[in-house]
Amino acid sequence: MQKMLDICAEFGHKWDICFNAKKSQILTLGGNKPANCRLFLDSRLIAWTSKVKYLGIHILAGVIHKVDITDTKRKYYGCFNSILSVCGKSRNELASLHFVKSYCLPRLLYGCKGMLLSTLQTRKLHIIWNNAFRYILTVVGVNR
Repeated sequence: MQKMLDICAEFGHKWDICFNAKKSQILTLGGNKPANCRLFLDSRLIAWTSKVKYLGIHILAGVIHKVDITDTKRKYYGCFNSILSVCGKSRNELASLHFVKSYCLPRLLYGCKGMLLSTLQTRKLHIIWNNAFRYILTVVGVNR
């Protein structure tokens, strides 16, 4: 790994590319962090971390590949609640569903294609999505 980092640093010097070791992190997937392993990028130490954010999804270190979708759910619900507050209580069902599909769904699914989600996490995303439809159709139907 150190040899690859040295090659990157060499390439950066040749092509005038600056790598920032403070913004770089090391994470182990499929195993534990090696004991006393220190890696350097252009003579600067790179920090080990237990989680990395990639495409809006947090990847957790460890023996089993884990992904944290908490931030994804938070962004989705923020968008969903904003749409509901703007549309108001007497909102049109189809317009509300269209807005949720157009603006909230991308926030819920962004980066998921590149991640290995567990069956439970996939189920949770389906439940969140189904609940949006249930909420809009139930609340609008009750208000009429």
